[in-house]
Amino acid sequence: MLDLPDRLRLPLRFDAESLAREIATRAEEWIAHFVPAHYDGDWSVIPLRAKAGATHPITMIYSDPLCREFADTSFLRLFPACERALKHFACPLLSVRLMRLGPGSTIKEHRDFDLDFAQGVARLHIPIITSDEVIFTLNGLPLAMEAGSCWYLRLSDPHSVVNRGQRARVHLVLDLVVNDWLEALFIAAQKGARMQNPQALQEFRLFVAGRADLVARLRPLEDMDDFAHNVVAMGAEAGFVFDAEDVAAALRVGQRLWLSPWAAVL
Repeated sequence: MLDLPDRLRLPLRFDAESLAREIATRAEEWIAHFVPAHYDGDWSVIPLRAKAGATHPITMIYSDPLCREFADTSFLRLFPACERALKHFACPLLSVRLMRLGPGSTIKEHRDFDLDFAQGVARLHIPIITSDEVIFTLNGLPLAMEAGSCWYLRLSDPHSVVNRGQRARVHLVLDLVVNDWLEALFIAAQKGARMQNPQALQEFRLFVAGRADLVARLRPLEDMDDFAHNVVAMGAEAGFVFDAEDVAAALRVGQRLWLSPWAAVL
């Protein structure tokens, strides 16, 4: 099984403008999320694939972690661009939903314990409508996801979302069964990211040297695995892609030498 970070950008790209135009024509289909205690404001859903046989709105928008029989809903035909996007995935599709977080709304920190690649189910997010004022936090670290990109997020870990913007945030959210095709896609994502910039870790070290706030986050971390995973997550947020193996290798060369740009503050 792959050793994955808690966030991974996949080598897929979608036409966010076409998806957004399609969504703009639909206002009456949104269904309020059925657990109001988990959010403040407006969090609503359009189910494109739902538990087979589900007809009530609440059962349609619920991604039942114990169910493996999902089917297209009548809503899917209203969104042909979304339907085309789903054809990119050569793996079994479980729940597929459009999820909207209204302006000024918050999804409180929670964990979806059954959503983990290691457990055979991966949740992917494709941002369609978003902005810099949408703050998605995973394991205490923010994650910026641009419209049209595609991300694996390990949402069995603590996560929350705040929309401080003036318009709704909309993501296409897919729950997928892990198969050989999906695993190969994840491997390609990891390898491709490393090939894009082999100097990413060195560049991130220099970046952190000028960021006392990031140094302050790292300073208390005494466990090297915890340190490495936090460095990976911070790097990804800032646009520097490397993995925990890169960090571990650098630490083996010599911790103080590797941390030399930070020596004055660590």
